[in-house]
Amino acid sequence: MMKSRVPVGYWTMDNAVAATKWLIEEKLMWSMEQVERKISNAAFIKHHLGGMLRTTNVAINVLIEKAYPLYDWTYLKERNGYKITAGQAGEIRRLYGDGSLNQRQIANIFGINPAQVNLIVHNKTFIEKN
Repeated sequence: MMKSRVPVGYWTMDNAVAATKWLIEEKLMWSMEQVERKISNAAFIKHHLGGMLRTTNVAINVLIEKAYPLYDWTYLKERNGYKITAGQAGEIRRLYGDGSLNQRQIANIFGINPAQVNLIVHNKTFIEKN
């Protein structure tokens, strides 16, 4: 496996989104429907973007949503176990953090189970880096 090095600080959100577009459009040459059904971390790793995923700590569905914001990625998010958007995850963290609602109340509002609230609050996957 070939390793490549990029300068420290290279993997900004903009560069990660550009790399995601390169992977989908130039390397894989997939349609949006194929991306929705087939994309995985393995595709990124196979094409030497595993370090990018580790460095940015951003889930591939977030990168894909940012790369192609006009496409409806509902199926991709549900396939990956997410039924909420990054914005909703931020709101869940806010509500949980300020103590205005308990875990069960937040889960009822967003239509998820209480255990998922805990995962969202403590998971950095939805944190968007600029």
